[in-house]
Amino acid sequence: EVLDVSTMRRIELEHCYRKDVPVTCLAWFSEESPFAVGYADGKLLIGTREARGSGGIVLVDAHKDTLVSMKWDPTGKILMTCAKEESVKLWGSSGSCWRHLGTLSHQAVVNALVWCSLLGKGPKLQLLLATGCQNGLVCVWTVPQDELTSLQSSPGCSEAWWDEHSSG
Repeated sequence: EVLDVSTMRRIELEHCYRKDVPVTCLAWFSEESPFAVGYADGKLLIGTREARGSGGIVLVDAHKDTLVSMKWDPTGKILMTCAKEESVKLWGSSGSCWRHLGTLSHQAVVNALVWCSLLGKGPKLQLLLATGCQNGLVCVWTVPQDELTSLQSSPGCSEAWWDEHSSG
């Protein structure tokens, strides 16, 4: 089947625009979910297609260096990010509050990451992910799903690392 370019349309998301800061990676779980944008300055933007007045996007000071990859977990609730650094970070939300859930340290710069698409089974639910490093090492991690979910729902959104911005 051949796609007809005339039926495609583009929407520029001006509420997600950051002047003179290159976008380096994107992740989007589903149309109903927020998407993530990674930038060359290490910042992470969480937003939606539609600007929603004040609080339309969240801009997180996520990494010290350029974000190179990010992926949503199979539930669409946890975002994994890596930069030109020796760590992977996990992020989650509780309402409009985005928070750092944990850091997975590595011996070398992380170049690649992926979640296993299968959900954990049994009494202790776990998610599975893999990372690939600059030195050739591949690491497989199990992440306790219940603990991350409880971290997401814990109170407090006043950490200094996140900054909510409106589109206006």
